[in-house]
Amino acid sequence: MNETSLFSNRKFLRIFASYSISMFGIYFDRIAIILMFAYLWDEGPLMLALIPIAFALPQVLFGQFAGILTDRLPKVPVMMTADLLSALLTLILAFTTQPWLCIVILAVRSTLAVVHYPAQQSLMKAVVHPDHMLKAVSLNGTVSQLSKIVGPLVGGTIAGVYAPNLCILINGAALFLSAMMIFGLRRDEGIVDSTGANAKTPVWKAWREGWSVVIRTRMLFLSFTVSFFGFLVVQMVDVQFPILFRTIAPSQPELVGWLMSFTGVGALIMIMILIRMKNLRHMGLLLGLGMALIAAGFGGSSFLEEGFHRFNAFGLALLLGLGVGLHTIVTQYTLQMFSTPETIGRVSSMYSSLMSLSILTAPICGAFLVEQFSVASVLQATAVGLLVLGSLSLVMDRRMRKTTKRHQHEETSGLQAN
Repeated sequence: MNETSLFSNRKFLRIFASYSISMFGIYFDRIAIILMFAYLWDEGPLMLALIPIAFALPQVLFGQFAGILTDRLPKVPVMMTADLLSALLTLILAFTTQPWLCIVILAVRSTLAVVHYPAQQSLMKAVVHPDHMLKAVSLNGTVSQLSKIVGPLVGGTIAGVYAPNLCILINGAALFLSAMMIFGLRRDEGIVDSTGANAKTPVWKAWREGWSVVIRTRMLFLSFTVSFFGFLVVQMVDVQFPILFRTIAPSQPELVGWLMSFTGVGALIMIMILIRMKNLRHMGLLLGLGMALIAAGFGGSSFLEEGFHRFNAFGLALLLGLGVGLHTIVTQYTLQMFSTPETIGRVSSMYSSLMSLSILTAPICGAFLVEQFSVASVLQATAVGLLVLGSLSLVMDRRMRKTTKRHQHEETSGLQAN
């Protein structure tokens, strides 16, 4: 961890390459699965609704215990095993012709994948110096946003011209390459795995200790609280945007795709701003600003009426993307900087599990509210809720500043002492 530049850190570059390859493969795969169910197999709403459940439910059920597992085991073999087994299941998935079997395979593959995220976060903690952590997190965020933009676009084109199965096979190849990229780290003595003490701790005690770290660490607790309720509110209306634009722009179905792209562009712009910084200060303030930008995007959209100028919608999508990008990077940076090598796996998996829980519950609640009221009314209520969360972050920011400065000073001093 003595590299003067993040890009001279070969360990990080291997992890980053593995992450980048797998992220692009994921979005090739997801668009292909949707196209298979909707067009190739002509399935109805129920089967389509089971797809996100198959992705999210394993994370909710097993994610937190996966974090305990990754805190006990060497991280590189865990990631490699998950990638290789997932690649095998993806190969089987490409030749599956039964929708129900496809759902089962997706659920099993998602179960294997629950160990990958906490293991990757642990490796990042081990190989990246705190002074480089913001740039490392921002680079990961850049790849994530690019994948969301490029993956469905290119994947959808390949699936349309050839077949969805080809996109699934591409994801299988990406998973295999992802495993090979970190293969060289398997015997690296510079990566310390904190397996000794953790292995002797009973599972339930380790689980309680993980949550105890989150509750006692003010910045982690604030980040978890704002992220969970914010994500819950966002997920309630996110999938309802097509209904809004179907009403106010019925002859322009392409607008939904364009707005998704502008949201991704907004997130990338924010990440490009943050990547130039060495670290983040006033993190409560930044979380609140992220919520306010998302609220502006949702609330502004609720006032669009038939005949609106499309550039107004594009501007609101950019605001929404700026907020998403800011919130994502601040949260990921918080997970890294306010956890220890012994707890990073548990803390990150707890965060991921909470976010997945909102995916399972919020869309159904949102659909019910839209049926009872209207998309515009629910968007306005969402904006108010996000502003309340943002205000909570602003109120807590002053208390967070002293904690942030003290923690960063202690971590840097500890590294210098070692």
